[in-house]
Amino acid sequence: ATDFDIFVEPSYIPPEIWQRKGYTKFSDVYSFSMIIYEILTNKKPQQMSKIRTKIMNDVVNKDYRPPIDKSVPKFFQSLIKSCWINDQLFQILLMK
Repeated sequence: ATDFDIFVEPSYIPPEIWQRKGYTKFSDVYSFSMIIYEILTNKKPQQMSKIRTKIMNDVVNKDYRPPIDKSVPKFFQSLIKSCWINDQLFQILLMK
């Protein structure tokens, strides 16, 4: 195993990890949002592909985030979307 082997569902991996910028506690914010998404929608965040390189490209280069069903309460829609914002300052404020 190398220092970049990833043993997790690829859809839960935040952009900064795919970009090899390193793990921070804010990396968990993105992963948390994908778990909440899956619980509330009963769908995997990226059902259309299991190919790791496609998921990585979509998340990092195309800023892909899965669509949220209208059946999900607005509060949770906002929570999930705020966790997807790729801005460390915003994530710091979110964690307070």
